[in-house]
Amino acid sequence: MRKAAQRLLEGAPLAAVVAQWRASGLQTPLGKEWVAESVKQVLRNPRICGYRSRHVREVDPDTGKEHVRMEVVRDASGEPVIGQFEPILTVGEWQAVTAIIGSNAVRGRGTNARIYLLTGTLRCGKPDCGHKLRAIKAHESRVKTPGLFYYACESRAKGGCGGVSIPGGKTDEFIAEAVIAKYELEAQRREARSAPSPWAREAELAQIRQDIADLTAAWRARPQRISSSRYFAMLPELEREEQTLSGERDAWLAKQYAAAGRPVDLRAKWPKLGLAEKRAYIEDVLAAVLVYPAGGKRGWNPERLEPIWRED
Repeated sequence: MRKAAQRLLEGAPLAAVVAQWRASGLQTPLGKEWVAESVKQVLRNPRICGYRSRHVREVDPDTGKEHVRMEVVRDASGEPVIGQFEPILTVGEWQAVTAIIGSNAVRGRGTNARIYLLTGTLRCGKPDCGHKLRAIKAHESRVKTPGLFYYACESRAKGGCGGVSIPGGKTDEFIAEAVIAKYELEAQRREARSAPSPWAREAELAQIRQDIADLTAAWRARPQRISSSRYFAMLPELEREEQTLSGERDAWLAKQYAAAGRPVDLRAKWPKLGLAEKRAYIEDVLAAVLVYPAGGKRGWNPERLEPIWRED
C-alpha cells in the first residue's frame, strides 16, 4: 500500500496500480482479484493514516438508492480520533492520495484483457466513420517478419468502413514515445512552476468545523445551553456547507498533485512495465488517436496519426 501510494503521488494512474497488484497475484481478503473500486476503497480508509473511521450509510432522496461512504471519527472538539494501531501512510500522504483518486473510480482505462497496446485507443480518422480499429495479425505465409500485425478499421457489417489500416508495431512505438514525451514535458512544466499557494478557503473551512464543534458542545452541555430543536435545525446547514467546502478543497488538492505528479523517469520505467500498466499510462493522457487514410502512399507515415490528448 505504501508503494501504491507513492506511485499515485508520482503520477501513475490508478489503473496501473490495479494492473500491478493483479499481475503480482495479490488478492483481496475475500480471495478475489483487485479492481479499481476495491483498491480505492482500501486507500480511502482513514485507518491507513492512523485515524479511526466508520461507515456512513446515506439514501439519495432522488433515486432512493443507498450509498456507503467512509468518514473520519471526530471527538467533541472536531479533531480526528487517533486509533490504537500503527499507520501505514502519513496523514499528508493519505490526504494527497484521496484527493488524487477522488470518490469515483474511472472505469474502462487499462484494466481489460486486451493483448495489443492501442486497441480501444485508435480510431478511424475518416470524417464519416470514427470507428475503433482492431488488431489483425498478418498471415505468416505472406510475410517475412514474425508477429507482424496491423490495426485496421472493421468492415461496414461491424460498424466501421473497412478503409483504414496501419502497421501495428511502428504505431505502438510512435504513440508510446509521444506519451512518454508528454509526461516528460509535464515534469518540466512542474519544475518551472513556483510553489503552489495554499487553498484560499482553508480558514473558512476551519471556521465551519469549529462552528459545528461549538454548536455540538453547547447542545451536549448540562444543562443544555441550546435546545435540541434549535441544534438540529442549525446543524444540517453547517454540515452541508462543510461538505461543499471539503469537496472544493479535494478538487483543488487533486489539481495540485496532478500538476506536480508526472513521473520524470517514465522513459526508464517503460520497458519494465506490463502491457496493462502501459495501457493505463496511455489512456490516462490520451482520449483517442485518429488514424487517417494512407491516400495511396506506401510505407510508414506518422503524419497519419493525430493524438487527441485529454484535457486536465
